[in-house]
Amino acid sequence: MTTLAVGADLSWSETLRTALDRVPVDYVLLWIDDHFVIERVNNADIMAAIKGFLSVQGNYLRLHSLPKADERTNEYFGTVVSGAIYRTATVASVWRRSVLKDLLKPGESAWDFETAGSLRSDAYEGFYSTWRDCFRIENLLIKGRIRRSSRRRIECMLGTALGIQRPMMTRVEESRFALKVIGNRMLIRLPRRLARVLRTISYVGRGQC
Repeated sequence: MTTLAVGADLSWSETLRTALDRVPVDYVLLWIDDHFVIERVNNADIMAAIKGFLSVQGNYLRLHSLPKADERTNEYFGTVVSGAIYRTATVASVWRRSVLKDLLKPGESAWDFETAGSLRSDAYEGFYSTWRDCFRIENLLIKGRIRRSSRRRIECMLGTALGIQRPMMTRVEESRFALKVIGNRMLIRLPRRLARVLRTISYVGRGQC
C-alpha cells in the first residue's frame, strides 16, 4: 500500500482532487477513513458487481443499497437515475476517476458533495447501486467527534479498545444525530425526485449552497 502526500490540508474535495491527479488509473474505490467494516464480506459478490460495472463502462457504483437503485440492470446492481437523492453518496463507492474529478468543487466537504454533487451528477449517465449492501459499516466520527454507540460496536467486534484520541460526542449530540439518521431514512422512502427537492431545500436553508 502506498500513502500519497497531498500537501496542505484544504477542503475534502480539493484534497481528494489532488490525490486523484496522482493516481494513473481509470477507476478508483472511494472509502472514508473513519468507516469500519464490522462483518465478514462476500468477496465473490463484490468482485462480480465490480466486474459487471466495468463491463458496462459505468461512471459510479455505490456498494451500499440504501437508497435502492431505480431501475434493474442485472442481478448485482441497478441504475440510479438523474434526479435521485444521494446520487453521489461517498460510502463505499467505485468511480470513474475522470467523472469524480469533474464533479468535485473546491471548498466542499464530503457531506456537501453528497447533496450538491448529486445535482451536478445529473449531467452524467452510468450511475449504479448494488441491490444488497456489500459491507456493514460503522461510521465512527461525526464532524470530528467520536460517536459513542459506534465505538462500542467497533471495539466489541475487534475485541480491544480503539486507541483514538478524539473528542466524544455528548449524549445530546448523539441523540440529535440519531434523529437526523431517522429523518434521512424517512426521506429516502419518498418518491426520488420529491426527496431530492426536500434534501436540496434543507441544504440551501443551512447556507451551504
